[in-house]
Amino acid sequence: MTLPFDQVRCYTPAPTEHTWADAPRIQHVVLPTRLPPFAWENLTLRRAASADDLLFGASYTIPLGYRRRSVVSIQGIYEGPHAEPTPWWYRIRYSAMYKSSAERANLVLANSRSTRNDLVEYYGIDPAKIRIIYQGVGAPFQARTDRDGLAAEVRAITGLPGPYLLFVGKMSARRHLPELLEAFAAARPAMPDGMRLLLVGPNHVGLPLADHIARTGLGAVVTHLPHLDQEPLARVYSGATAFILPTTHEGLSATILEAMASGAPVITVDHAPLHEGFREHCLVLESPAVELLRDAMVRVGTDPQLAGRLREEGLACAGRFSWRRTSEETMAALWEVASS
Repeated sequence: MTLPFDQVRCYTPAPTEHTWADAPRIQHVVLPTRLPPFAWENLTLRRAASADDLLFGASYTIPLGYRRRSVVSIQGIYEGPHAEPTPWWYRIRYSAMYKSSAERANLVLANSRSTRNDLVEYYGIDPAKIRIIYQGVGAPFQARTDRDGLAAEVRAITGLPGPYLLFVGKMSARRHLPELLEAFAAARPAMPDGMRLLLVGPNHVGLPLADHIARTGLGAVVTHLPHLDQEPLARVYSGATAFILPTTHEGLSATILEAMASGAPVITVDHAPLHEGFREHCLVLESPAVELLRDAMVRVGTDPQLAGRLREEGLACAGRFSWRRTSEETMAALWEVASS
């Protein structure tokens, strides 16, 4: 990829483990601070970037009061019927900042038509200033063929001794964890011996997860890991009997792409971004109803032909979404704004 800019600076509040290439054209600038992240972005970052020709807010926001050219990337918003039950300060810190950033930016990058439509409907953003750029997927997410070695690695990461179904993502209401747990409890008698459920992701809104697990009697067969780094997560995807995301609204699920690229059959619920080239490669349910989730788990868990077909179709689908394409389209959008 050709870099059109004379210099690119990446600002962070602390050092990172990333190895930065192509210096001095690409610089990592650490702006150390004792401020909380919100204050760092809106005070320290705004001041440091004030001499730059273009600021790219790669994760939903640009600083308040920033007056030079800017582009912001927004990967999904959850307003209206999709809003999560959150404290008032959370809505100001996130929802209000997302909307303000989208309004002030010269260009908004959305990760799907679904996100673009939400930005227009809920934030009133002019669709002419929204560009759709699909995210990519790549290493370390790839299918593994050495199943015995993979099983040993997964046991070392998770402690799980046998087969498992996998959920990855933030524990949120729109992802229907209670229904998933009830469905798994109902499906277990018809599934291979020792089947377990692995939940990976933060419980950021305080869902009573332990209560739901206790009520379904699954305490001995459900494991929750609040976080996994990408390398072990890729192994966990690849070793799963199936990946299950019973969501009813997403911008575009990175976890579905990661699961597909890792060779995991995908079970999900019909939601808008699936109709942008993903639906036919998953087992898609009409709703997150317990009986539908139960039947889907049993089907994929006991039908090797179905699981194999979903695995192959998912790999083919993920192969169309590269980070190189994402980066080239993003760089072209940034240059368009900077040179306008």
